[in-house]
Amino acid sequence: MTPGPPTRPPGTYTFSLPLEFPASGTVEVVGEGRTLAYSGSVFTDAFAAEHSHHIYRIVK
Repeated sequence: MTPGPPTRPPGTYTFSLPLEFPASGTVEVVGEGRTLAYSGSVFTDAFAAEHSHHIYRIVK
């Protein structure tokens, strides 16, 4: 049996955006009715369980 991909524990994670994006703005969390501010081309989001996932859209 081959092990699956590594999993990450629940918690808060930080994401970096490509330099082509403005240095600050808003990230929409698709389907969740919430937005996150980003600054310095990074944003942070929380994940409740190791199988949690989010889809993001950069708001222009």
